[in-house]
Amino acid sequence: MHFFTSIFPLLFLALTGVLSHLTAKDTIAKSDHPAFDTAIAQATENTYLGYFYNNASVWIKIHDSTTHAIISETVFKGNGKAVAYLLQSPHIKAAELSVHGPVGEALTECV
Repeated sequence: MHFFTSIFPLLFLALTGVLSHLTAKDTIAKSDHPAFDTAIAQATENTYLGYFYNNASVWIKIHDSTTHAIISETVFKGNGKAVAYLLQSPHIKAAELSVHGPVGEALTECV
């Protein structure tokens, strides 16, 4: 019985973590989801996506993977989940983020 009671909270936390996984689309207001789908459809195997944010907006920039030039840039209304989304990445530290945008250098996170 002791094993069951000690494993249950861990199982709950694991399931909660799986269910709360955010995507880039989850950080954008629902009214902008169709525009997000259109913007993402422009990406090809020769491009990569940059994700940028502040407290009110999310930018998706599509870059040429050879020249790193910006091919397109779309701004969406944010919903306040950008920081939580970025913190899912093991490469990003909480000290690098604020609700107003990245602290210091701009961050690029693959979508």
